[in-house]
Amino acid sequence: MQRVSMYNCYGNVTFLSANLTEEQDPYPSETRNNGVIADLFFKIFEMDVFRKNYDYFFLMESDVVPIRPYWLDNMYEHAEFAMEDFWIKGSLYRGPNTPKEYCMGIYWGCGDHFNGNSMYRLGDPVFDSFLRFARDTRVDPGKEIGINHDAQIVRVLRDPAVWRFYQRYAQKFVYTEFVQHRPPLIIDDLRRTFNNTFIVHQATNEPEEPQEGEMDEIYLDRANIILKPA
Repeated sequence: MQRVSMYNCYGNVTFLSANLTEEQDPYPSETRNNGVIADLFFKIFEMDVFRKNYDYFFLMESDVVPIRPYWLDNMYEHAEFAMEDFWIKGSLYRGPNTPKEYCMGIYWGCGDHFNGNSMYRLGDPVFDSFLRFARDTRVDPGKEIGINHDAQIVRVLRDPAVWRFYQRYAQKFVYTEFVQHRPPLIIDDLRRTFNNTFIVHQATNEPEEPQEGEMDEIYLDRANIILKPA
């Protein structure tokens, strides 16, 4: 059943590796203060398998939870029928903490950054150029941790030297409720409160912890949503 359902929605499943060096991947705690931005995300925009075949992609991590049926249909509509072309469409932090509490005081601008689980434009030369600039703008070692692509993008956009660029292209960066980045909540509560939300990113780096049994309910509910129609 799972196999049939999957291939009704997806044309193919492919496993790719970015072949990152240890220096290029700052996720392990022992390397997070080396001032290097992770290159995994930026490599996607250079791969012909993506650039030559698709206009948009949605980056979906393993802790992203669909909360309604037809979430793929809704995602397609956001890309195909957008009022105007966009570069990033995603969620800022929607949890209860203040930006300073959420970011743990480590670096500025992360509270309103587009969480990495977002939709991205492929094949736009201006956006590609900006991403290369963001990738190559290194964090000063010792001043800020080695942050990742989503926080790095807003960090660069907040740079006064980039103001003229941001004035011209700010409309290309779109916040949406289609996907939300927030602490774990009961699925039924999310559905009742946010009619336009189809996907939720269950953040793992926040101080709020789900109550006993909540995560089981979330993931059991996710399986039911994917395997049965509305």
